[in-house]
Amino acid sequence: MVTKQDLLSWSGVPRSSFYYKRGDGIRGRKPSKMTITHDGELVDNTVVLQDVESILQQEFCCYGYKNVWDELKEKGYIINHKKVYRLMKIHNLLFSKPPTNTLLLIRC
Repeated sequence: MVTKQDLLSWSGVPRSSFYYKRGDGIRGRKPSKMTITHDGELVDNTVVLQDVESILQQEFCCYGYKNVWDELKEKGYIINHKKVYRLMKIHNLLFSKPPTNTLLLIRC
């Protein structure tokens, strides 16, 4: 019977490569799927996203994530601004930055 050690040394594959297990691509702690309100009620993030979309659907509204965060706090959510940013980024609700004019950046 041939051991794994012998097979790996014969093939030239390092042990660390043989036992390497690829992760899911997102490092760190898994993001929460629930948000709490001031009433102590747990609400799913899909409900928060619906509120974010309703905030962004208002007429003449060009809110960034900080203004949306303020609106959500007024609606009674206890939510971190980083979570609002992450949710808006995942669902493509963030506004892109306007392009800078490179001619103005060049100094003579």
